[in-house]
Amino acid sequence: MSMDPACISQPTQNVFYANFGKNKLPVVDVTNAFSVNPFCHINYTSNLIDKFVNEFGFTLDANKTYGPGFVSFNFNNFRTFPDFQSLLGLSNLAELGQLVSFGFDFRGIQLDCDCYLEPFLSMVQELKAFLWRDYFNVACANPPSLQGVKVPNLDPYDLVCTLERDADCPQECTCIDRPSTNTLFVNCTNLKTLPEFLPNSTLSRSISLKLSNNDIQILSNKPYLYKVTFLDLSNNLLEQVNDDAIAVLENATLHISNNVRLTQLPQRVQHRNHCITYMEGLHLTYGCQELWIENWLKVKKCDTEKLFKCTIPDLGIKEAREFSC
Repeated sequence: MSMDPACISQPTQNVFYANFGKNKLPVVDVTNAFSVNPFCHINYTSNLIDKFVNEFGFTLDANKTYGPGFVSFNFNNFRTFPDFQSLLGLSNLAELGQLVSFGFDFRGIQLDCDCYLEPFLSMVQELKAFLWRDYFNVACANPPSLQGVKVPNLDPYDLVCTLERDADCPQECTCIDRPSTNTLFVNCTNLKTLPEFLPNSTLSRSISLKLSNNDIQILSNKPYLYKVTFLDLSNNLLEQVNDDAIAVLENATLHISNNVRLTQLPQRVQHRNHCITYMEGLHLTYGCQELWIENWLKVKKCDTEKLFKCTIPDLGIKEAREFSC
């Protein structure tokens, strides 16, 4: 069973009540979920709906108001909160304010309270006490840690997605998308090189990449590295740090402590804030021609800094702040 797009939302139509309940509809086009004209109730209760589509690429017109009206999706098969931003091609979720006079009833849905719900919950967090209605009281079915919790009572921080290999998470890694922090958290083990690829989150702009205690030898640039705001490469086998990687990571927190094989860093390191550059346990070999190190460390003193040591020809080993020629 199926419905053509825009069956009930033509500008010339005035549909006050439409009952499509207790059928076998598997898909609903967004143009059949609301209308420019006011209506009372569109009922899709007890179908097999597991997907929302936008076949004709419908977008909201900022110069129009929609509805009001009430749409019931109770007891259907979709488990993830509809991604209206992608479906309607919105630049941001605030544009959904044009539909604020609508009521969407999702009770009876076995809802996965995951990262896809977080943007909507965060958007209405300050307003839910004024706008929330009984028909919003959907309870989480998954994950087990949130089972039975009503959506209005959720903390956006708890709404995450664990991404798998089909989302480009390497098999050696765990990838957790937490939109409330705008960060995809990746933790990898048993690696000899940096991952070639990582998931491309549509919900989070930043990546926190934890690669400590691996056997990685080279820090080189990767296509995802520009998104990394935190990189932990401590306790690896680093022997080489490439200049282009340091350039891309200039504003990221960088941990390269306890890489005993690492003896040189590119001069571009001097453009970094050394208070977010952790290099404890390094023994770098530099001569008096490397005055940039001395100047770099003089720029700012950090409250809790733990610095590296320099092995200087003819002068022996000195603490980094004692480096002087």
